[in-house]
Amino acid sequence: MVEKRKGGLSALVARDYKLDIIKHDLPDEYAAPGDTARVIKDMQIAVGLNRDFVDSGYQVTPDNNPGLGYILSVAPGIARWLQSSKISSSLALDPFYMPVPGFISSVHTVDPKSTVWLANKPLCVALRARAKIEQQIYYNYIDQTDWLVVAAGRGRYPLTAAAKAKIAGHCGPHITFVDIDSIALHQIQGLAYDCVYPAVSLVDRDILDLKGFCRQRAEVRLLRRLATGKWPLDTPTTIRHGHYGVVSSIGMSMYIPDSVWDLTLPRKVLGRTTVKKAGVVEFYRSLWRHVKPGGIMMVDAINHGSPNNHVDLQLDTIQTIGWREMYQRSTEQVLDLAKRAGVDAVKIERHDSTGFFSIYVFYKKA
Repeated sequence: MVEKRKGGLSALVARDYKLDIIKHDLPDEYAAPGDTARVIKDMQIAVGLNRDFVDSGYQVTPDNNPGLGYILSVAPGIARWLQSSKISSSLALDPFYMPVPGFISSVHTVDPKSTVWLANKPLCVALRARAKIEQQIYYNYIDQTDWLVVAAGRGRYPLTAAAKAKIAGHCGPHITFVDIDSIALHQIQGLAYDCVYPAVSLVDRDILDLKGFCRQRAEVRLLRRLATGKWPLDTPTTIRHGHYGVVSSIGMSMYIPDSVWDLTLPRKVLGRTTVKKAGVVEFYRSLWRHVKPGGIMMVDAINHGSPNNHVDLQLDTIQTIGWREMYQRSTEQVLDLAKRAGVDAVKIERHDSTGFFSIYVFYKKA
């Protein structure tokens, strides 16, 4: 079920953009109300333990983290698979999307207790809902001949939508996947083979390069080589400005600040310990310039929290287990960042289901 209505934004935003807010009613096949309530209580206990620890004058470190210790007592397998050096970052969230007992990439087992916990975490429920919305949007634009998927991860949802459309008799788009993780790109290649969908290109680029990711400068590649100890993949595929009917990046912008920021390098490189990286404004600008007339740009954001969707509690729990900081952004903030990036959309849709994530679709004038 989909409910569509006009957004009640400020007069300024309403004047600048035509915005439709689309609410999706999506059942979750894994979560159970009783177990969800228990997981939320576990999260509250974990956050409270860390707050009490800090209030007592101690500093939380990876070795003395009482909140994490509590979480691992109720879901013992979580740390083991997240910390396994054999599991790439692109695979690490698979149990969030499909919380079933078993192996991740034939490497590590997720135990039943952890499976129940992951099935009922508000973040996991929200991720699964976001994935369904994302896949449906891709399917709606299957007749666009070229897609560009940036910060692609495993590429599961664009590939699944394209493969489904091909089975239904559509030609299907050519999909260019861009990611800095070569392991993820190889996994996309494997998934494309499994889906019998060969129309893909894989591009290894630093998508937060301030010059953009259309071409990777030699000095950027050298910096990556010195910082990480390995060369980026050789990627002869040309990424073209104004060429793609769908340009998307899901799950990226919430990890970066609004504007240019300093990334700490893993080791000192050419006398530098940090390097300037694109913020959301620069990132949106780079994405938008690749959208062809009549095409769309698709991005997402974490909403500001409310008591019934547990955003704030979830982000506090993420900090408890030592995950990267993530940024919440209201609709007004997302549209303001897009405006600063020069995204002159003729229409915008905001898709939401659980109140945790929103997916924004920006339409470029034909």
